[in-house]
Amino acid sequence: MGREHFLDWAPRLACLAVLLVTQAAATAQSTRTATTTTTTAPTCAILADATAGLDSSPVVALLEAKLSQDSRVRLLERAEITRILAEHSLSLSLAESTPKSRREWGQVLRAQMLVLLQTRQVKEGKVIEASFVETRHGLSLGNERLVWGDRAEQIASLLARRISQVAGTATADLKYVFAVPPFEAEDLSPDSLQYQSAYAQLVEETLSHLPGVVMADLAHAAEVARELAVSEGETSVARSLPYYLHGRHKMTGPTGNRTVSFHLELRHGQDIIASLNKDAVRPADAASFLRETCTDMAHKVIGGALQAPVNGATTLEADLLEERCRAYRLVGEWESSIRMAETALLLDPGRNELRAQLLYLYERLVWVWNGRRFRWETEFRRKQDADMRKRIATRPYDTDAEPIPVRAFVQCGFAAINHAWHLAHERPLRREEVWPLCNLVSTASRPFNSPDIYDWKQDASSLTPLMRGLLDQYSDVCSYVLSNSRISEDQNRSAYTYMASSVCKLASSSPWIGREGQLDVLRRCLLAIEPADGSFAIQWDVASSASHMLWSAPEPARVQFFLDLSRREAGSTRFIVD
Repeated sequence: MGREHFLDWAPRLACLAVLLVTQAAATAQSTRTATTTTTTAPTCAILADATAGLDSSPVVALLEAKLSQDSRVRLLERAEITRILAEHSLSLSLAESTPKSRREWGQVLRAQMLVLLQTRQVKEGKVIEASFVETRHGLSLGNERLVWGDRAEQIASLLARRISQVAGTATADLKYVFAVPPFEAEDLSPDSLQYQSAYAQLVEETLSHLPGVVMADLAHAAEVARELAVSEGETSVARSLPYYLHGRHKMTGPTGNRTVSFHLELRHGQDIIASLNKDAVRPADAASFLRETCTDMAHKVIGGALQAPVNGATTLEADLLEERCRAYRLVGEWESSIRMAETALLLDPGRNELRAQLLYLYERLVWVWNGRRFRWETEFRRKQDADMRKRIATRPYDTDAEPIPVRAFVQCGFAAINHAWHLAHERPLRREEVWPLCNLVSTASRPFNSPDIYDWKQDASSLTPLMRGLLDQYSDVCSYVLSNSRISEDQNRSAYTYMASSVCKLASSSPWIGREGQLDVLRRCLLAIEPADGSFAIQWDVASSASHMLWSAPEPARVQFFLDLSRREAGSTRFIVD
């Protein structure tokens, strides 16, 4: 009976033994995998500048705490870094670091990745500048600029996530240098010109995450490629050339239903590695299209399988771009700040507060440009007078020294108007948003004092319609804001008056609009103000500020205008200008 019982259970025991062996093998394999993952994680050393106490700040302490819990990075402890550097008598001069010194630091610390943290003092505060460096060649894998304020936790979180992104590239075999020029707008429309730098910045951010790729700016791309080739012992010309990803785009279709066409080319020297044409891309899909397409084109060079997008990566990149926008704004680098903000909005169009900041940023940029162009005129006149006294024929001013062209001013105006449209449809504009918009458009459209010298190579036949288009779009957005009460209640009367007056002031620029057109603009403004509380007082202020437009109008229209105004004041009729 016992023998029969054993024979009955024998097959079951055999199966159980097989299961136990399989489970043990799987456990051993997972252990080996975990060990491999741990050992392949790059060793990272944080080198913080002692200036202004950054090395002992909460930002660095929080960053170290976050990275110590990240399995993708093996953090070298601060005490160990100090001991090793002291043993080798190495001093840290981050501001003067070179690829050679970075390689030396990496060899001494036995770290595959360095995080260099420096501070920059500006009038309004401090900025933290972070560089992520691979130590095999000493090349930078990315940079971040963050405002150093009372947001230590947020700064540390952003840096930790960025370091985790870059960590995979730090251990990869760097072989390829990429650069992305600004995209070319084929149609020269305001919408297309607005995204030239933003599209290029988006592609650059995308390619920087690919293994084996180093991004370089246009001015130093060839130099970085040569340095990388030399450090690898490569001497061929082809190996020393960077890859350039060129892009062209064109907006087509009516307002509200516009699409974008793209032409992309990946070049290496005289060779075109890959090219693609794509029509009818919705603006909302442009960012995802560029990211996927440019990644696919780059993989034709670097090889390997395409990686699935990481959850939350888009939000992280938009967060980092917005932080860099804040940092550039703090130091007064308006063009860089605008580029970062526009790129962040491509990734996440719902950031309305960032759109509001762009109104201020564009206004500041135009203000700087305006001062530059008037200094240029003064210098030109002084040189012209000196040449005349010396009986030297006056020649066109040196094109390298000439100021920003009128078209660039106008383009800033179009871009700000587009953002104002988005904001006004989402929420009422605030007073601090109305003022920069009005100042920007007024400055951008201001006729230059000496167009004969400033725009000596401008085509007036194309410049005049461009300025008229700016006036029309600005009138449209102001009419929408005024007629729909899209200004917040705080001090809204002064904001209404200022906005409507700015439209009239813009219309009074005689080179861009005739006398009858000026009166028509004033009529639109006054009618748009009708629904507002206390509309007559606002209308009266606007009409008073535009009195020169009235007196320049034909007498019959002017008489009727004042007649309607007096009737509205008496309360007998609404204020209507026929």
